[in-house]
Amino acid sequence: MSRMTIVLIMAVSILSSGCTVSREARLQKVQSQHPEWDRATVERVAEGRVEVGMTEEMALAIMGQPGQIDREDHMKVWAYMTTEVGSGGELRPVPAFFVYLRDGRVAEIKGSQQRVLTPLLYSRS
Repeated sequence: MSRMTIVLIMAVSILSSGCTVSREARLQKVQSQHPEWDRATVERVAEGRVEVGMTEEMALAIMGQPGQIDREDHMKVWAYMTTEVGSGGELRPVPAFFVYLRDGRVAEIKGSQQRVLTPLLYSRS
């Protein structure tokens, strides 16, 4: 069996095994990491979806560190990566989700957040 096949089987197994963290566990994790946030903010972040208007800190709590940081039209652009299979069967990182930040807040989002495994939704810590 090729290495690619093994990697794909493992990825499907992990994603289909219900390894997502429960809502209550996410609430507790966010609250413990950001005790200064009010309950409404904690709940928004625990939902795990980046939204326009969120602060940089909220986006980082959801997505973790971006795979790439650029600037475009006076905005910071955070790119979050996923992997695709290259023509030779190798896994290669490609941008899948972009967060555009202006003045410390999310101004725009593009791409598919669902294609990116985020630490808030999938980690057990």
